[in-house]
Amino acid sequence: MKDNVVPVLEVIVPVFQGRAWVASCFKSLNAQTLDRFNFRVTFVFNGADDGARGLLVSLLEESPGLDFRILHSDRQGAAAARNHGLVGIEATHITWVDVDDVLSPDYLELLYREIAPGVVPAALLVDLDADGTVHADGPIAQDFLSQQDPRCTPADVPRLLTYMVGKVLPLEWVTESPLSEALESGEDVAFYGSLVLRHDFSLSLWPGVSGAVYYRRKVPGSVSRREPSRDFMVRQRCDVIELLSRALDSSVSAANESVVLGFMNSQASFIRRFLESHPEERRSVMDEITARKIRRFPWRVTVGVPHDLVIAYNFAPYTDTGATIVSKRIREAGRPVDVISNQMGKARESRDENLLLAAPYIAQHHQLSAPTTFGHPKGVKSFVDHGMRVYENLSRAGRSYERMYSRSMWPASHFLAARIKAADPTIVWTAEFSDPVRLTTMGTFRSGDLAGTKLFESFRDLADREGFELLLEDPDLFKWAELLPYLMADRLVFTNDHQLETMTDYAPPEIHDLVRSKAVIAVHPTLPREFYAMGNADAPPAGKINIGYFGDFYSTRGLQEVLQALRSLDRAQQENLCLSVFTSKAPKDLDESSGGDLSHVLRTGPRVSFLDFLATLDTFDVLIVNDAATAEHHIRNPYLPSKLSDYRGARPKIWAIAEPDSPLSRFPADLSSARGDVQGARRVLHDILGHRPTRCPAESRGPAVGV
Repeated sequence: MKDNVVPVLEVIVPVFQGRAWVASCFKSLNAQTLDRFNFRVTFVFNGADDGARGLLVSLLEESPGLDFRILHSDRQGAAAARNHGLVGIEATHITWVDVDDVLSPDYLELLYREIAPGVVPAALLVDLDADGTVHADGPIAQDFLSQQDPRCTPADVPRLLTYMVGKVLPLEWVTESPLSEALESGEDVAFYGSLVLRHDFSLSLWPGVSGAVYYRRKVPGSVSRREPSRDFMVRQRCDVIELLSRALDSSVSAANESVVLGFMNSQASFIRRFLESHPEERRSVMDEITARKIRRFPWRVTVGVPHDLVIAYNFAPYTDTGATIVSKRIREAGRPVDVISNQMGKARESRDENLLLAAPYIAQHHQLSAPTTFGHPKGVKSFVDHGMRVYENLSRAGRSYERMYSRSMWPASHFLAARIKAADPTIVWTAEFSDPVRLTTMGTFRSGDLAGTKLFESFRDLADREGFELLLEDPDLFKWAELLPYLMADRLVFTNDHQLETMTDYAPPEIHDLVRSKAVIAVHPTLPREFYAMGNADAPPAGKINIGYFGDFYSTRGLQEVLQALRSLDRAQQENLCLSVFTSKAPKDLDESSGGDLSHVLRTGPRVSFLDFLATLDTFDVLIVNDAATAEHHIRNPYLPSKLSDYRGARPKIWAIAEPDSPLSRFPADLSSARGDVQGARRVLHDILGHRPTRCPAESRGPAVGV
């Protein structure tokens, strides 16, 4: 090479354990027709030398004339070697060649001719077997050769950007964002995904069309021949997807965002294939991915074909306890589902993170636009009619459901599920009741007269056909919301035995045995510990014994006994405690309701999102869960507080404030007192002050015995 002549093109060749291939690679480079003044080759060795370096030096000495340099990288991996090859480069453009591959003689010359601003020259890539057989029929080559116009965009041929080699790039593009050395595989996809979001460019296929061929040798250890382990198929693919998702956050090329989303889908397809081979690991894999909170994760690629249908009028992304419990049930089952729900924007706040629990299992989510209503016949009928059209369209498209799940409190869920069950009697319908639908917390019956309504008329034929005279005897919306599942569902889920007995007591006597034969007691699911680390905690003050309460206040549920017990303590005792209350109730009202003077003990805040709620739980020493007051208007307490399932997964001690013989009273709480018992609450506070609670491993709580 003449002095003061800077080569235009730098060819970087990573070499790891390359003795078997370095000679053929060298000969291929040495045979290039491009003027030697216009390119230089950098060989980058990394890892233990298997003799490849000595062989290369001998070849270079035997065939002088090739401008080259030899570097060594102490960092392992092809990405590290490719990055190390950038050190000291004065060329304007670079290209990579793997040591086990070879090039057509005019490869560099044809690429060189197409170098221009905003243009990435590309060669044809074909596969080369160990016996020398060339395969030009692979998907990459076919995409390349099928292009009508040799000047195209990344969106036209995205596969050309899923491998490092075969292209020429401006040096400045590469140095501004080198390859990720943290990735164990897929660094090529991550690199080009980031590149297309930073630069608008076209690809020139003229080099490949004109004869520039990159022969990629298939050898053991290549991505296409990796062992399909969970680590490679799941974790490493998530690493790439996460990097691509972050790159999308700073995209300056909207035109190429679809290319990157396609890359993410392709990476997720590895996960889908792993799950198809290991269906027993689906929930574990989905939890692992969920815990990473990767934005834009392409869940629908990994879901698979659903045979379960979920009818949940109130569902994520809306912030609501009932919506969260449905998501927990979906995760608990661990099977792909389709979901039909309703828009709730006028009644509930929406947060995208609320979708995280169930998103890994949802193939299609159809959110209907029926009027938001709890018990108006017109709104319920609208939801049923819209929902049936969705169901019929899904059926025509080939969906075949084996199971269906619906959940109240919102009655419309069970109405639509009953319609679908009537249309397909083979589907196994599980209907869950969060609480009694007809019975209010004050012990009175809700009323929703259906006589003369279109909803009544739409179900009359079903009642006549199935012989459900009970429906026609008393056409009431809330009664039907219980009777339809009683009569038609295959399985009835109640959260506790008191709820079952209460609802059975006021049901028509002739179906008592039928209801009990279908009944299953299933407490709300408790999530694994990983979910408690996903949110942002609103931690209480340090140096105090921290007691937490989460929930709103009603006429039947409050904290009066706790507030009064706190007020009865002396100032020194109070100073050691902090009661944090997360509620929509105004702090002033809460303090005044206890008689005042607790501002130094009380800490209040608004309700937090579900994942932040889980994270915040672990920051307390004690968590309070309390019963609703039912003794004056219920024979038995049919309510089990839903937050108990979340408390059970957290580390703090649980203080249960329960009515006698309620479902909560039978839970083995760490601390307990009776509802309304100020002295009992005071004793618990003294116990807390005398023996600072030690947070227990959540896994040690055991099952929710007796509920």
